[in-house]
Amino acid sequence: PSTVIHRGPERRRTEGTADPLAPSSPPAALDPLRTRLRTRHYAYRTGCTYVDWVRRFLEYAATRQGVPHPRVDAEGVRDYLTHLAVHQRVSASTQNQAFSAILFLCREVLGISLDGVSSGVKAKRGERLPVVLSMPDTAAFLGAMTGTPRLMATLIYGGGLRVSECCE
Repeated sequence: PSTVIHRGPERRRTEGTADPLAPSSPPAALDPLRTRLRTRHYAYRTGCTYVDWVRRFLEYAATRQGVPHPRVDAEGVRDYLTHLAVHQRVSASTQNQAFSAILFLCREVLGISLDGVSSGVKAKRGERLPVVLSMPDTAAFLGAMTGTPRLMATLIYGGGLRVSECCE
């Protein structure tokens, strides 16, 4: 299959694969969300993630309310985030990511304020010390590699690139 290269946020995809930012999936609130994410210049992957979390939230709300077009309010958002933490046992960072996506939907697309939700729903991460290699350990690690993997690892380390940026 041929590859399509999109300008703007650099990304590649193969024909026939779904583009999460493409306006093809219901519900209707996702189309304006995609547009707003693009106009605010959010990263492509962030946009994909936000669209997916909002889709999941709207599906959950529709099921809970028993209607195809659910009402979005602070109580529903709190309920969904509690569901993620308690029933799906997601990590604090995952719960916060879902919250950020829903908050973006409410503020930027629907124009509603989630009073009281912003401060009370943020999950607290457990304390963790960062794992950092010393300079000699990093040099030994890179020295043990050869060829293209070494080149890529050196670029990622030296330039602070993401893996996806290096692959592109």
